[in-house]
Amino acid sequence: MSGETTAPNKRAELAFLAVRGCSAAAYFLLVPFLALWLIDARGFSGTEAATVVALCLFFGRAGGMIAARVLDRIGLRRSVVLAYLTAVAATCVMALYPDDDLVAWIVFASVLGLAFSSATAALKALVVVAYSPEQRLWAFSKLNLAVNAGSAAGIAAGGHVVAEAPELLVWFAVALYAGALAALHFVPKVDERPAAGTEAAPASGGRAAFWLFLAFTAITWIAYAQVFNVLPTFTADTVGSKAIAYLFVLNSALVIVLQTPLTAWLERRRRANPRAAALAILPAAHAALAIAVLLFGFTGHATLVVAYAAMVLFTLAELVFGPAYDAQVAEVKGRMSNVAAYGIAGAVRGGAESAGTWIGITTVTAIAWPATGSVFWVPAAGLLLVAAYFLVQATRVREPRVPAV
Repeated sequence: MSGETTAPNKRAELAFLAVRGCSAAAYFLLVPFLALWLIDARGFSGTEAATVVALCLFFGRAGGMIAARVLDRIGLRRSVVLAYLTAVAATCVMALYPDDDLVAWIVFASVLGLAFSSATAALKALVVVAYSPEQRLWAFSKLNLAVNAGSAAGIAAGGHVVAEAPELLVWFAVALYAGALAALHFVPKVDERPAAGTEAAPASGGRAAFWLFLAFTAITWIAYAQVFNVLPTFTADTVGSKAIAYLFVLNSALVIVLQTPLTAWLERRRRANPRAAALAILPAAHAALAIAVLLFGFTGHATLVVAYAAMVLFTLAELVFGPAYDAQVAEVKGRMSNVAAYGIAGAVRGGAESAGTWIGITTVTAIAWPATGSVFWVPAAGLLLVAAYFLVQATRVREPRVPAV
């Protein structure tokens, strides 16, 4: 296939969703509980278990960037197959390996993280060449839905399995990665030549534009880290873990229920008035996100309804910026290959989220209220800069068929 890309049929679309959903479920079933499993089932110390998990997370974010050149040479579809085969093999070894040798477990966890990240980068690159620019936002929105559904199911199942039958935890991850591998059989074969960077660079692309885009979006992931990784610690002595857990359940439920209808509504707005949509949608999402993060800074020192209102706002913004960022990577990458671009974007996201988590937890455990609220209020101010960045970018768009969202 060459020229204008034709959208995959319904069966192929479901295959993309099954691959992403199974993969996300496998990751969130295993990784959040891996340290606990290593301590209880393999006798690791807390420091040793944390080291294994930290390296799994590092390669789970940066692996796509590290392996980008190799993945480009192999080809996108083959790369995804190979990555999930490696994930299946790594988790099988983890389930069968009987010893507590720290070096061996570091290798297993690092290989698993590398496989997961490589598969994610290659799969996103495959979506870029399977869908036309006008169809990518919709495609990435559905993938975002699959990720949220898979992660919610995975973490719920992981918590149950680790409590009731911990010896089966890793085997469930094996089965889910195998499910992702099986679903790849139905993913369509497409012309992968754009992934090698042979097409003309987009008008909005270029190395400077790409890195500027990543720099501003990193602010979003720093703010994201405060909500998902720091908020439980921030509210431990006020709201309590149960109420915060319900907030995250609300987030997952809203994503599952609203992602498709909201994206359909945004698509109609974009087609009816592309210029207005480009100017309004993504900047407004970041403004809403800024308000949500600002409100989270008062959680525990205001009525609980404030936290729930903040989560609703946060989720509505997430439904917009999550898929939009993935779609935008393909627009601003210049002549860089798709795999490399998505690999680097994933590494930057992971680095920003990790740094934000470290700064946030360090701050809220060292100082008292109201100074602790700064871990939310400072990123909220940064999000206004991100909103301004996308507003400026939208004003520079000349062709209405390539809007900011």
